[in-house]
Amino acid sequence: MKNLSRILVLAAAIVSTTAAAFAWGNATHVYVADRLGAKYPLQNTYELYGALLPDTYTYSFDSTAVMMDALLQTSDGTIYRSAWNRNLKSVAYGFLTHAAPHGADVTAHTAAVTIPGEGYIVHTAGVLAPELYPTIVEILMNGGLDESTAQYVAGQASPVLANDVLETAIDLLVKRQDDKFIGAKIAAAALARPFETPELLCAVYAKDLAAYAHLTRTQAKARIIADEAAYRKMIIQYGTLFCLPENTTIAQLSASLAPVAESFLEAAVPLDFTVTPAQVESFLRKAMLLAAPTYKAELTATIAWVREQLNSAGVTNTDSPFVFWKEGAGEQALSADVPKEFALGQNYPNPFNPSTSVKFAVSETRMVRLTVYDMLGREIATLVNEVKEPGFYTATWNASGLSSGVYFCRMNSGAFTQTQRMTLMK
Repeated sequence: MKNLSRILVLAAAIVSTTAAAFAWGNATHVYVADRLGAKYPLQNTYELYGALLPDTYTYSFDSTAVMMDALLQTSDGTIYRSAWNRNLKSVAYGFLTHAAPHGADVTAHTAAVTIPGEGYIVHTAGVLAPELYPTIVEILMNGGLDESTAQYVAGQASPVLANDVLETAIDLLVKRQDDKFIGAKIAAAALARPFETPELLCAVYAKDLAAYAHLTRTQAKARIIADEAAYRKMIIQYGTLFCLPENTTIAQLSASLAPVAESFLEAAVPLDFTVTPAQVESFLRKAMLLAAPTYKAELTATIAWVREQLNSAGVTNTDSPFVFWKEGAGEQALSADVPKEFALGQNYPNPFNPSTSVKFAVSETRMVRLTVYDMLGREIATLVNEVKEPGFYTATWNASGLSSGVYFCRMNSGAFTQTQRMTLMK
């Protein structure tokens, strides 16, 4: 590895993996989308999942995944224009709150709002990298590199690993200081995403994937569908981790991130390296200490910037069918518009403690019954049981006296039946 040409190849390999890496973390992107979509909570769960989708390929290192990552991380709005129903429009809206050129990744890696000259994550990772450098040199030398090469590689790799650690650290800070339910929102978004979401991705990206990877269009669609399913499973696990106490979350994240760090180093250098969970945990805690005083100002400014960018580009989520909720409304019609169909919306907030509101739409005069059941199928409460005129409504459920857990709200009206999952978290 002392040969200059091999070192240059190594540097190129590291830089190539860096290109699409700098960004906010999963929980942070969900937080941004949640704040941007807070006026329209019926569809907000779909927006949250859309905000996660651009990172589907971020932690894959094969060339096809790197190509797909580059495609998903930048968008000209095609995904928004390609969405063929309002649920997918919400997914696409969330997607664009994440991806460049109008999404939050711009402030992360190109032009921060609160600091000049570069992205917030790039800048902060540059400050963090020297703190990680000695440990990374040790890891590389233990894997068989001589000291001078280890120092060189660590100098190249430290900012990249600092970036990934920083993303997770800010996710942890968001949960600690901004939204203690962010983990449940992540998991719920992945569980409840519109079933047509993989088809939307196929419609936008299958042609490019087929051309790049020399696949048929059918084969390209099959890979996209499988990749989205695998990523969705990972997101559910990630959200579940963020429902645990912070120290437990950090310990489990460190255990899962250690192999990722090993894979990154081994992708650049063909040797076996060992990164321990204890080393990753020390990285995470250093990153949290560094970011804690400054991240919130940048995150708040980012939300305002993204809102302005999307509005300027004509990307909105304000069509009247989305508006099933107004602050302070009781069980009453919320709009003079007549719904085109019966619908039961996602409760808001969700998770909740102890009260939540359930939105529903009635398209013709009919008997409507809204009931709540527990996991065993036992009826817990009846929220509505009467004839309703056409309109948009909301009903409130107070779960005081009940234990934390998952409950189900079911709407029945004639042949129409729909159920939504609700999470009580005390």
